[in-house]
Amino acid sequence: FDRGFYGGPVGFVSSTVGEFCVAIRSVLCQPRTLHVFAGAGMVPGSSPVDEWEETAMKMRNVLQLVTDRGPQLSLSEQPNINTLWATMLIEELIRCGVDHFCVCPGSRSTPLAVAIARNKRATHRVFHDERSAGFYCAGYARGKGRAAGCV
Repeated sequence: FDRGFYGGPVGFVSSTVGEFCVAIRSVLCQPRTLHVFAGAGMVPGSSPVDEWEETAMKMRNVLQLVTDRGPQLSLSEQPNINTLWATMLIEELIRCGVDHFCVCPGSRSTPLAVAIARNKRATHRVFHDERSAGFYCAGYARGKGRAAGCV
């Protein structure tokens, strides 16, 4: 069984520091095709059915980011409370003048990243490192004279 990129180390090494994490959710991008990987751990007492459903749930978050769903969903059509909350928060920030966002995608911030991606009035930049995003937001605010959201 070839695990591909799933479960492999992801990170960097420089002359002074190195940082790695385990890729438990990943996407292999090829022309016109995305291969989405996710997994769960089988331990004593695990239910195979529950673990399978957990794997599907982990992939669903990534798939929502790239699936063309046509027009933006209304609040009553949101699939769960997290997506509803994130959609309302981003909408309110935009109403208050915050329409540019720096996004560091991760499983916990997926509802916010999806809400930003789906909102036609929001612009965003994706960063791999939260510190870089923070510095960019500070520079954006100084340069533009208005706030940027950092997720």
